Amino acid sequence: MNTQFIFLRPYLRGMPIIVLSMMIAVVCAKKYLSYVTPMYQSIAKIKLADIQEGTTGSNLFKDLDVFASSNKIQGEIEVIKSKEIILRTINRIDYKTRVSRIGKLKSSILYTERPFDADVLILNKELLDRNLIVQVHDSLSYTLTLPETAQSFDGLFGETLKIDEQIHLRLGLNYELIKKKSSLQLADTYHLKYLSDDQAYGEVIKNLDVVSTEKDVAVLKIIFKNEVPEIAAIFANTLAEVYIEDYIEMKYQAAKVTSDFLSKQIANVYSKLNASENKIEQFKDDKNIINLRQETETDLRKIAQLKIQQTNVKMSLEAIEELNTYIEEGKANFLDLAPNFEAFTDLLSTEMIKKIKTLQSEKTDLLLTYKSGSNEVKSVDEKISFYTTYFIESINNTKENLQVKFKNLSDDISLAEQSFIGLPQKEKMLVILEREFKLNESSYMFLNEKKIEADIAKAAKLSFHRVLTKAASAKMPVSPNRTIIVLVAAVLAMFGSILLIFIVHSLKERVSTISNIEKNSLIPVLYRTPRLRKPLQFSQHFQKQALTLDMSQVIKKKEITGVTSMKDKHGSFFHTRHLANALHTQGHSVLVLSFDYEFQSETFQVVHLNSKDFIDFSFDKIQQYICDLSKGYDYVLLKNEPLHSNFISVVLMQIVDCNLIVIDARKTLLKDLPKIDSIKEKYHVKHMHYVFNNDAYNPNIIVECWKIGKKLLRLLMKNSRNA
Repeated sequence: MNTQFIFLRPYLRGMPIIVLSMMIAVVCAKKYLSYVTPMYQSIAKIKLADIQEGTTGSNLFKDLDVFASSNKIQGEIEVIKSKEIILRTINRIDYKTRVSRIGKLKSSILYTERPFDADVLILNKELLDRNLIVQVHDSLSYTLTLPETAQSFDGLFGETLKIDEQIHLRLGLNYELIKKKSSLQLADTYHLKYLSDDQAYGEVIKNLDVVSTEKDVAVLKIIFKNEVPEIAAIFANTLAEVYIEDYIEMKYQAAKVTSDFLSKQIANVYSKLNASENKIEQFKDDKNIINLRQETETDLRKIAQLKIQQTNVKMSLEAIEELNTYIEEGKANFLDLAPNFEAFTDLLSTEMIKKIKTLQSEKTDLLLTYKSGSNEVKSVDEKISFYTTYFIESINNTKENLQVKFKNLSDDISLAEQSFIGLPQKEKMLVILEREFKLNESSYMFLNEKKIEADIAKAAKLSFHRVLTKAASAKMPVSPNRTIIVLVAAVLAMFGSILLIFIVHSLKERVSTISNIEKNSLIPVLYRTPRLRKPLQFSQHFQKQALTLDMSQVIKKKEITGVTSMKDKHGSFFHTRHLANALHTQGHSVLVLSFDYEFQSETFQVVHLNSKDFIDFSFDKIQQYICDLSKGYDYVLLKNEPLHSNFISVVLMQIVDCNLIVIDARKTLLKDLPKIDSIKEKYHVKHMHYVFNNDAYNPNIIVECWKIGKKLLRLLMKNSRNA
């Protein structure tokens, strides 16, 4: 094997153990799976209400939807998993009553194939969550046995069985199932259990999972697992229905409470609105107000007009006064005056001035003809005097008339302005009263609108949630996953056996390879001996090694070569014998000195030694004794005692000329190599070489176990014969 993969040798050798452990693990896993209760899974999907839309095309409940929340997905999951919702679901599908058929190894729950229906009422809480034993005798009678007390009570199907007022039980046969399955075995032993609320809720919540399909997507998946596939599907669907019904209930209750509250508030606001209307009416009556704004605008417009008239009259009066002053000052020379005609715009005054100027022009012309005292001139003067007197009188009359008009206009303005006394206070009070009225009116209108919406919401019993996908009964269980369990068991067994091999190999680490010898010892390896099975292989290998040792002068003629190992059966006997045969075959005389009396040979000389004989010998005497035995032979091989059992082996290693230490790849421990090195250093052992036995030998573990078994069997047979 490549040295890079030499570490795999223990695992390749232990491959049968790995395979066997994997097979045992697979068998055990399959056996376990045959007894474990499978779990079936069903999934129902619910779409939550959209906060922005509600139902399609309807915004009716945007203000009244109590569930509207942008973060409601997580909240709705907790609502579905709440104890109240789950218990309502449990009670609806009769989850608490559990009927199981008792088998030899396990009990199986019956749901759709119950041979009888059970109506159970247990008043004693100590009997809840416990299996009552029902022994069905035939289609008429049964026997109920209580747990622990082992009390038995006989009952009849269709009749109520009362036990100490603690248990009321009525069993009814499922005739439809019996007709459908004629081969159904009715007479049998059953477990009847009635679960408490806490126990039922605990079982459900352990197998229930509610998750959203994606982040921020208002679609929930209700996942429920049960050992009965029908229960898993029915529970998931019923839980979705109960949740939606609870949502409708909550919405109806919210709308009803809102409607009742709004009715009371509407009545209260209506009374305030009436009071505000009466206050405004009373205030207008007291202040003689019809329309304050319009009246104020009319009075202001009237005063403005009067003031305009007063201004015009005042301007005319001032012009008249100026004209009158001018005429009074120039009365003696009236005809020389040039009056301001801005004060006289009427036609009469204009005509009079024109007449005077005409008469004045005529007088001038007459004076050219007549004397100033002539009748013609006097007649003209009289006419001019008449018109002048009349004009002056007219100015005085106009002045007086304008003064009267000015006074009357001033009086009218003063009278009109009196209506504005206290106006800001009136306006303030009226604004306050109108504001209160409008506030009550807007509140009244808003509450009436919401009351209508709440009444519609209360009447419309619909849900914004809806079931997208109903749960169906599963055909295959989701747990246990048989493939995964078998694979995991096989993999664990494989790694466990590998770990065991690693631990055993680490605790009893063998030499195994040449590289291990080179890493842990300074003594060189002389040659390697593979696993030899046939006599021809023995002869060829040791003939080659004997020739090589002779050529390299590792072992020399007339010298003693010691063959030693750490323990018996590590290869020293094997190598001594076959190396002696090879040397003898090559024509040399060979002597083998051995402490093993089983060492016999017909081809070469064997002398048996006894280590007890050397107890009283000195080192020189032992050396002389061995040398005396070696005389007359070309090669002398000393099959030494094992190093671990007798100190005489170390003494003999110093006496011989060359030491061959046999290291077995499968038997010699790696920790023994430093011991051999320490012997060499401590006792100055010369010419020490390793012989690597069973090189690259990787025995089959099954064969090894078979050999061990055969040895044990022989030992047992021998002991039995001796007995």
